[in-house]
Amino acid sequence: MKLCDITQFYNEFSGGIKTYINQKRRYLIEQIKGEHVLIAPGPKDHIQKGEGWVFYQIKGFSVSQGGHYRFMVNLKKIFNILRKESPDLVEIGSPYIVPLILSSFLRNQGIPSVGFFHTNFPEAYIGQITSVLGRSISELSEKWAWLYAGKIYECFDLTLTPSSSLTSTLVEMVGKKVETVKFGTDVELFHPQKRGDLKKALGLSSNCILLLYVGRIDREKRVDVILDALMLLPRGRYHLLVVGKGSMEKKIKDFNFLYPKLLTWRDYCRKREELAMIYASADIYVTMGKWETFGLSILEAQASGLPVVGVNGGAVPERVPPGTGLLVNSDDPRDLAAKIERAANGNFRQMGMSARQMVERDYRWDLALREQFAFYQRLLK
Repeated sequence: MKLCDITQFYNEFSGGIKTYINQKRRYLIEQIKGEHVLIAPGPKDHIQKGEGWVFYQIKGFSVSQGGHYRFMVNLKKIFNILRKESPDLVEIGSPYIVPLILSSFLRNQGIPSVGFFHTNFPEAYIGQITSVLGRSISELSEKWAWLYAGKIYECFDLTLTPSSSLTSTLVEMVGKKVETVKFGTDVELFHPQKRGDLKKALGLSSNCILLLYVGRIDREKRVDVILDALMLLPRGRYHLLVVGKGSMEKKIKDFNFLYPKLLTWRDYCRKREELAMIYASADIYVTMGKWETFGLSILEAQASGLPVVGVNGGAVPERVPPGTGLLVNSDDPRDLAAKIERAANGNFRQMGMSARQMVERDYRWDLALREQFAFYQRLLK
């Protein structure tokens, strides 16, 4: 099988989607003995090759601070790559600009197409961006964005989502061609045994409860709610470590400057072993992004033996069943602070171990990808 992934969201600083594509490429080459083609935007046209894979970067224009996220609009180059590589199957992992025209091209070429709904863009982006214009305009914009999503994903031979709640929403728009697939995590890399002397390195006492958030520091992730909750917690008992980049980076740095005893910020962590140590050395993972479509960082934290205190929204409730953490009212810093206190005063180590056991049993990458490739094989037949 030669599989091609086309996405706008793959770059050196991207998170869950990059991890997903890298793991899928590994599984395809090692287990299926297939080939992988990746097409994504970059600062210039560039080709990288390895054993069983090729990565085409197409020059795209910047759409984020720092130029990390880009959009490629040169469809002619994408078409030429597809003609050259002649993949058996193409998966398109972003809804912007490319899909409508590209799905038509693939249909004419006789190449089956899969659309992966990674990002809840109608609510997380369109609805939020237009909210400054008033509630009625925001709701109307969100409605039109969902109609646009339905129009796009009905063009694919198969649509995949990483959560059952998203599947239910999309089924209403595109019919029965929507399937739910699970992501996974590396349970050998992310492990409680990777615990290190992080608290000591941060100048914290061993009794301090180290809270952790890993991921993009953007508005839709609601990191500001975590900061508000931090101000409500007893001083001296808690410290928050934020790891990542994003549009709200300055706010995090300013908070770090004003309250160094409450928060530490670290830049995007490229070294996976170092990231595994950070996870395993924390005590409680916190997340308030109510539009998460899966939450790979949640799985990484759980595999590392951490309980999760997270928002009761998006895919988070699917990742945090009873006994593995606590759910919090959306955009409610008081409830978040109360749930952090409840976890810290309870048996949070046991919740973390229960989370680890769940991930070991249900969320290994090879198990998740075996199910996903079964969908691919059925589509090819």
